[in-house]
Amino acid sequence: MSIFTNLKVNEQHILSLGQVAWSAPSNIALVKYWGKKSEQIPCNPSVSFTLDQARTSMHFSWQGRTYLKGGPRLKFLFDSRKAPKFEQKIQDFLVKLADEEGFSYLYYFDLTINARNTFPHSAGIASSASSMAALSLCLLSMRAEIFKDLVVGTPDFYRKSSYVARLASGSACRSIYPYAASWGKSPAIKEGHDLWATPITQLSERFKTFKDAILLIDSGIKKVSSTEGHALMQNHPHAHSRFERAKQNTSNLIQSLKDSKPRNWIALVEAEALELHGLMMTSNPPYILMRPNTLACIEKIQAYRQNTGIEMGFTLDAGANIHLLYPDSESEEVESFIKDDLLEHCEDEQVIYDQIGDGPRQEVYSEL
Repeated sequence: MSIFTNLKVNEQHILSLGQVAWSAPSNIALVKYWGKKSEQIPCNPSVSFTLDQARTSMHFSWQGRTYLKGGPRLKFLFDSRKAPKFEQKIQDFLVKLADEEGFSYLYYFDLTINARNTFPHSAGIASSASSMAALSLCLLSMRAEIFKDLVVGTPDFYRKSSYVARLASGSACRSIYPYAASWGKSPAIKEGHDLWATPITQLSERFKTFKDAILLIDSGIKKVSSTEGHALMQNHPHAHSRFERAKQNTSNLIQSLKDSKPRNWIALVEAEALELHGLMMTSNPPYILMRPNTLACIEKIQAYRQNTGIEMGFTLDAGANIHLLYPDSESEEVESFIKDDLLEHCEDEQVIYDQIGDGPRQEVYSEL
């Protein structure tokens, strides 16, 4: 199923050239997306916070040409240098997208992309989410300029950008929206859909100023990729109960995020993080991504919260690093605690300080 219609390419389109630039943030899932069906359809709904500083800038230009079998030609640079691995990944996606209903026109264009991240690849931040969200926004801006079937900045533009981002990297579809988003059908979100993400528009103002300190425990490459991890859920003994629990957790968390005095959000988010790793450890074959220093930090975080009453909670992606979430009003105390008690467990004492952000931004095109 596609929400796009096919577009006919004429001589005027072939003569088109232009450029656009977007930056898109990464996001951190609170209710985890783990397990997917074909075509990047999630087995359960998920909820995420959109980050602010951790983002990918993508400066994108195009030039029309006659039809060339094999899909769009791509020149990709990362930080103005050749990056064959990333170029191949994006090229593969563009070729696949060109065969999707509504995107055959990509066969008529040469594309040039120069991208950069505000964070290191080894930082435990989902670079595929930020990069593929930025790519999707650039592709849809290109389409809007050439074919005039979209208006940049409208809800329809962002919904369709989220659709394309999902095809590139599932969690990228949530990075299209500010502050918080959900993805997947859920009774808690009337407009919720499996094909694109939906913004949580009634998010309490208090959460919009939350901080996220990313504790870099281990910058090594994961033993198992997220794609492989999703595949292991197909025959997982706890798959059905997990998907049902995630649906209920989504409803409960969204209600908490709308409440000016939320209850139990910390317990729910931490249970989600630990269950994700429990699913990995009970997969066949099993794998363990948490490290001893991950556990040391978790124990200290829970003890500090119990002793002080400060509202803060942790979550984990499919890796060893910890995202510590806390209100801006508690930032001085929490960041002192990080410095005094948690920094010793971080690789080279690395912490990235981020916050909940207002989503993608259109930029002025340059050669970077």
